[in-house]
Amino acid sequence: MERNFSTKTGILLVNLGTPKSYSTKDVRAYLGEFLMDKRVISLPYISRFLLVNLIIKTTRAPKSAKAYEEIWHESGTSPLLYYSKEQEKKLQEKLGEDYLVKIAMRYQEPSISDTLEIFHKEKINDIIALPLYPQYASATTGSSLEKIFKVLSEYKDIPNIKVIGSFYDNPIFIDTWANLIRKYDFNSYDHILMSYHGLPVDQLCEANSKNIINQPKCCQSKKTGNPNCYSYQCFATTEHIAKKLELKNSQYSTSFQSRLGKARWTQPYTAQHLENLIKENKKKILMLSPAFTTDCLETLYELEIEYKEVAENLGGELDVVECPNSHPIFINTLYSLIKQI
Repeated sequence: MERNFSTKTGILLVNLGTPKSYSTKDVRAYLGEFLMDKRVISLPYISRFLLVNLIIKTTRAPKSAKAYEEIWHESGTSPLLYYSKEQEKKLQEKLGEDYLVKIAMRYQEPSISDTLEIFHKEKINDIIALPLYPQYASATTGSSLEKIFKVLSEYKDIPNIKVIGSFYDNPIFIDTWANLIRKYDFNSYDHILMSYHGLPVDQLCEANSKNIINQPKCCQSKKTGNPNCYSYQCFATTEHIAKKLELKNSQYSTSFQSRLGKARWTQPYTAQHLENLIKENKKKILMLSPAFTTDCLETLYELEIEYKEVAENLGGELDVVECPNSHPIFINTLYSLIKQI
């Protein structure tokens, strides 16, 4: 039987995920799904299962639940879900009726499978997948795309799908951050610190055959690393933003947050770098995290609360730039990416 396809194009905006509530039970469920992903923790299945279920979910979930409670949005959902829905709504308005825009979370709800099923029921045969991670990493973009293709592989009539893999150097994306920073009198700060989510060095090496992570300043330029290297793309984003704002080299730097365990992660580590800056008498610091497009636990708790406390205890002062969220210029970024593909 012939299927009458829709003329609309489906836009799949994918973000990492969020617990349903800040209850320990829901946070534990989220952590379990997230950390059991082999692209997130690259241990053999049995080792990963024991680590996640016997240690991490037991010890980390109650602490994370309290942190989520502190930053939970007044709408009754997590900030990540609230701002993701705003992105969906505003991008839909900008793109118009020729498109159907839907958000999906890699972990928890709304799930990728449920959102793709909406497209399927609407008979949409052309889909653009846009993972909302500016810099490519196997644990984020890679995992999201793997899940999308796995779900679609079960369909009898697989739709046409185009992918936007990363946009770390997109001019309008860089403009978005530059405009957010301009809301502050950024030249009055002693230093601008751009902090990105960290990754274990082993994961970078596994994902990038050209990676020479043990070399000095590895992955800070295309010449020394794979152009799809997460670390390189982070440093490149920093340089693009700095150039846009006409910053001097001494005015800014890059660091990596959220380190777990004793393994070596991407460096420099934000906590240590922040301490060193304040000891160097760079006490008034403006911080932002261009690895995130949407405010979440890491930006609203780790940066806004934990790192502010670190700075204050050392005699410093820290201000944090909000994420792009549903800022009009970021919606323009998404619109531009979609129209260019």
